[in-house]
Amino acid sequence: MTTRLLFPLALIALAVPQLIPLATQQRGAPPQTPVFGTIQGTVMREGTNEPIAGVQVTLGQTVQGAQLLLNEARRGGQSSGIPAEILQSARGTVRGGQTGLTAVSDQAGQFTIKNVPAGIQNVSAELEGYFGAVFGNGNFRPVASTAIIVKADQTSQVHLTLVPGANVGGRVLDPSGKPLSDSAVLLLRPSYRDGIFTVQPANYKTTDDRGEYRFYHLPPGEYYLAVNPRANASAVPGNSGGAALREVFVSTFYPNAIERPDALPLTLRSGDDVTHIDIQTRTATAVRISGRVTSTFPAVVRRGQANQPTASVVLIPRDTKVPVDINGNVSANVREDGGFEIPNVTPGTYDLVVHLPIEARKGWGGSSPPATAVAPWAFGRTTVEVRDRNLDSVAIVVRSGNDLNGRLIIDGKPAAAKIRISVRSDDETANISDRLTADVLAQISQFQAPIGEDGTFTIPLLPEGRYRFQVELAGFEPAPNRGARRGQAEPLATNTLPALPLTAYLADILQGSVSVYDNGIVIGSETVNPVDVVVNTVGGSLEGTILDPGQRPASDALVVLVPPDHRRQNGALYKTARSDAQGHFIMSNLAPGPYTLFAWTSIPPGGYQNAEFMSRYAGRGASVIIETGRRTTAKCELIP
Repeated sequence: MTTRLLFPLALIALAVPQLIPLATQQRGAPPQTPVFGTIQGTVMREGTNEPIAGVQVTLGQTVQGAQLLLNEARRGGQSSGIPAEILQSARGTVRGGQTGLTAVSDQAGQFTIKNVPAGIQNVSAELEGYFGAVFGNGNFRPVASTAIIVKADQTSQVHLTLVPGANVGGRVLDPSGKPLSDSAVLLLRPSYRDGIFTVQPANYKTTDDRGEYRFYHLPPGEYYLAVNPRANASAVPGNSGGAALREVFVSTFYPNAIERPDALPLTLRSGDDVTHIDIQTRTATAVRISGRVTSTFPAVVRRGQANQPTASVVLIPRDTKVPVDINGNVSANVREDGGFEIPNVTPGTYDLVVHLPIEARKGWGGSSPPATAVAPWAFGRTTVEVRDRNLDSVAIVVRSGNDLNGRLIIDGKPAAAKIRISVRSDDETANISDRLTADVLAQISQFQAPIGEDGTFTIPLLPEGRYRFQVELAGFEPAPNRGARRGQAEPLATNTLPALPLTAYLADILQGSVSVYDNGIVIGSETVNPVDVVVNTVGGSLEGTILDPGQRPASDALVVLVPPDHRRQNGALYKTARSDAQGHFIMSNLAPGPYTLFAWTSIPPGGYQNAEFMSRYAGRGASVIIETGRRTTAKCELIP
């Protein structure tokens, strides 16, 4: 088993004063000589008796403990008896650096650290190409660490284990089997984004003149490999493109797949050295997309931007089944007559997003919301399906955006409260490399709508797209209010907003009589109907215990309360917690209704929101019913 912490964090916090017993003396007591001990230990390969040499072992010291030690040294002067290397270590800790108490394991994997202040200390081991224990999200820690009690004038023993990394390599070939040089090979990790399975780049290499690549020192786990051939590389010699269609290399998963479901994942175990993982690239017919951009507002030319392209069209892939292009999203400048052209587009579904400069305070931009933006942008978009022919005459209309108005409803009545209401664009989770578009989407996500005294709010000038609500009922500072807008009631002063009780929960978000809580809201070209954010102040709670397969309490388990199948697209309905040393957990301010309770040792982040992932654990959870104003109790067995 990988080394775990020997003591709960609460015990470590209580024992910090033991690091320097002198610090617990009453003020004015005569100085005493500080007490020290020795740490001896071994570093082994996980699951074996194989020693590891050359491991850097570091003694971690708390800032509080280090400061106590320095204070004692100042009071006692030279008579304090504290060795110079200990004081140097303490100064480094207080400054935020590493401690000076280190050692390196020998050929037998053994190490010794002397002059260690008595008390609880943290010992960590690090070596390039090795890893420590697994985080709760399934990723490996970069170091192995454990807590240990050091006693005065005694030698304390510690055992640390490290997991060796893995290597993988192979060649990239064209469809005829010839090596492809200068192609980017992507190492991809499975992940989940809003419940959708996708792969995210973890590293990349470029093939050499023989088409070879190699990744090394990888944490064990599951990976995918994909190739991005040279940008716009023609698969047919002499095929120069132009108006004619081109045959080009396309991004390809290992071993020879264009889409992820057809790809083969690689499971790398500790110490693996996997070779001959060859990827044979595929080709496809590339087409041209062209069209015209128009806008519903007069053109704006900003100072210093004369004769500079200020408008561009960005091509954003919508299919999460294809590899991420390391070269980023394809874009094209918009000509003065509004025309644009994007060549060499391979088959797939894309959004075309265009941005144009707009009059000050008429849109988002410059890291500011519309009320204060001096150099904002407006957006237009359309979706296209690319198959085997050119797409001409594509029309994109740029609009200044639409306001989203709403009310906060608390226990059936409009009211103001200390609550954060914001929205997040679905595009924010797409692979958008266009910096301007990504920055504006981030600004929108971070904007906190001021609440009026009658509970009304406005999120201004949202670009077209689908948005999901982000509502926080506690644990944040309300945004400063900057005055009323477009007939909205005067916002209350920040410090007068009443706080909601801890039992409050978000019950629904309604647009008229239709709930938009689960699926989000679509902002289009027409005026948007207002929404009601419905909060009830008396929710339910859940208390329980997680048991391992031996029916013993399981500590540090990821506990997840999962909504019913028909609402699992709503990420806000999932609640998570961590079990304590006794396997106990508590969840509060829960919406009433049926749920299923699960507990894992570790899983990929967000995996519990994915239907395919959860199908592996059918029947492994515990059914619970949350009721208004009541605390439900439950037990759940840990899934290793």
